[in-house]
Amino acid sequence: MNLTRVAALAAVVLISAASLTACSLPSSEPTPTPTAAAATADPTPEPSTEPTPTSEPAPDPSTIADFIVISGSGVGVVAMDSSSLVQIPYSTDGATAAALLAAAIGVDPVVADVAATGGGCSGNYRTYEWGGLQFRSPGAITTPGGQSFNATVTATATPGGLELTTVSSQRIGALASDFAAAVGSVVNEDGSGTSYIYFDRQNPDAPDYDAWGALGLATGGVVAKIIAPLYFYGDC
Repeated sequence: MNLTRVAALAAVVLISAASLTACSLPSSEPTPTPTAAAATADPTPEPSTEPTPTSEPAPDPSTIADFIVISGSGVGVVAMDSSSLVQIPYSTDGATAAALLAAAIGVDPVVADVAATGGGCSGNYRTYEWGGLQFRSPGAITTPGGQSFNATVTATATPGGLELTTVSSQRIGALASDFAAAVGSVVNEDGSGTSYIYFDRQNPDAPDYDAWGALGLATGGVVAKIIAPLYFYGDC
């Protein structure tokens, strides 16, 4: 081997050794350590599971009420999902009953005072009316004891569209025979063209002459009025 080639190889070996030595030496620059701020930084907050309050107003009761139901025991307001919004027994004083119904359907009644007509069958009273539905307080002379107001229905629905119905889904305008069959009662004629349909009796254990509950009145075979509560065989 000539001297020139030996010198070249020696130079390559020296360069390689120098490179390896340089790679294996630790760096003279210190390794940075986390600062106190970085070590104590708050972790990313978890998303809250609490509902966010909204500023939307409560729904108007009139948008969820669907039926006003007249029975022998009281007046009820039923929502579209068939849940009961309020039940008002006839033993409630008239002003409170009217306020409860107004709050449930979102409509205030028209209030009027009516003077006695004489004859012993009617005293002074006040009415609360929602177009097709009227509360009378105090009730008529034939109102059973302990009952403070009467409810009278003369239409199929209020002006706001709430249906006026009985528990058995009977309404003004029904045939008297169909109405009586649905409510489980009979049609009684008085000889003057008016039919009386007694239903939803509230005191089945009392003598018949003291029976009371709800009453449908039909003219020409068609129901025109529903009243409750009344004695079925009252003189007025």
